[in-house]
Amino acid sequence: MILGFSTKFPCGGKERYFTNFVPKILDGRKLHTFRKGSRWKAGDKIHFAIGVRTKNYHQFATGKVTSVFKTKINPKSRSISFYFKGSGYVKIKPSAIDKLAKDDGFASTEDFWKLFKEPFTGQLIIWELD
Repeated sequence: MILGFSTKFPCGGKERYFTNFVPKILDGRKLHTFRKGSRWKAGDKIHFAIGVRTKNYHQFATGKVTSVFKTKINPKSRSISFYFKGSGYVKIKPSAIDKLAKDDGFASTEDFWKLFKEPFTGQLIIWELD
């Protein structure tokens, strides 16, 4: 399945800045991503791309989903919870949020919260490149 990435953040104000997600994915600094819904499953083939649904479509890598976690992000309380069978949703510690933001390709936890301004329910998708 195609997993599309933005090349610029629309975070706050009129200024945009580059995500640098492509090189971060290729060199292993971006290890996962968040997506709404529940379509991704462990073992799914990934076609990493930018410019999805445009004439500038570019697939820059392939890989495989290794793990998927149901996720809730609450920007108001600055909390993130993952679903664990038998335990339900469990909040992670603030220090784990810092690591999660870094591993998701953000320069800082503040940049992460700038993007996740609204409550989010979906999946954390973890991959390995081919």
